[in-house]
Order: sequence, then C-alpha cells, then structure tokens
Amino acid sequence: RATNMALPLDRPVADPAPLVLSPMSTEEYAVFMAGEVEGFADELVASGMDRERALERSRTLMEELLPTGQDSPHMEFQTARVDGDVVGDLWLSTAEPMAFVYNIEVRPDYRRRGHGAGIMNAAARHCRELGCSVRCLLRLPFVSGARDIVHLLGDARFESTLVQIEVRATCKVGEV
Repeated sequence: RATNMALPLDRPVADPAPLVLSPMSTEEYAVFMAGEVEGFADELVASGMDRERALERSRTLMEELLPTGQDSPHMEFQTARVDGDVVGDLWLSTAEPMAFVYNIEVRPDYRRRGHGAGIMNAAARHCRELGCSVRCLLRLPFVSGARDIVHLLGDARFESTLVQIEVRATCKVGEV
C-alpha cells in the first residue's frame, strides 16, 4: 500500500528561510541519481523483489522518467541549503496544473530540525510561482519519516491505494 497526498497551493505557505533551494550541479545530480537508483531498488527488495531484478527495474524506470537525465522536461532537481550547508535534496515534477514530489531527502545529520518541512514549503512556493495548483506526493510504506513531514504541512488529503511496483504510479488532480 502507498499513500497519495495532495496539498492545495492556494493558501499561505510558511517562509522556509533560512533554507533555500538551488538547482543541483552536474556533480550533485550524479551522486543524487546513484542514490535514487539504489534507494528505489532497496524499496523494491523490501516489497519482495530479488536484488538483481530490483536494480535492473530501478535503472529502467529512471531512464523512462528521465530520458534526457537532469535536463528532462518538467523535472527539477534542487539542493536545499541552510547558511551554506547542504541539508537535503528535492526531485520535483512541475508539469501543470499539478506538481509532483518524486523525492525529498534530508541528510541524516540535519534530520528532526524542521528541514523536511522547510524543503516542502520552499517547493510549494516555487510550484505556485510556476502556476501549479496542487502538489502531490506518493509515499511508499517503507519510507520512514514521510508521514511526519506531511502532517506538519497541514490540510492534506490522503488516499491509501495498492501500488504495483512494476508500474510507475501517478497522481492526478481529482483522484486524490
């Protein structure tokens, strides 16, 4: 089971300062994507898939989602910084009218300090500036800490659904 979360962007969003988002450098993106492939493969293994098949499936899905890598249309890869320190990363799809958070990660040394909510608030403000009206997040059950961030963000609608890992799940306005 996975949880879809939809958060309307038509209400005030807390100022994330001093946290700022900036586009990942080529080097940051390479490190980030290596972690994404491994991390998604870990999730597939946790769901029962063997490791070799999980790595293959993870690489294939990343190639499908990102046909031109970091320059893929409507995909943004941001690094979150506080006072110059890298505290986390954000992978965001900004196709209108809905933005979709593929991944948010706070670095281990910076967790439980409000940076996850700060990244989500900075992302919400950015998405609103781009004209998106809703931000969605698909939370797989094995991802720890995600529900804590979601609850901090306020009035979100939830729907629990069965997700077949072999198929890329999407969230559409009105379905959540």
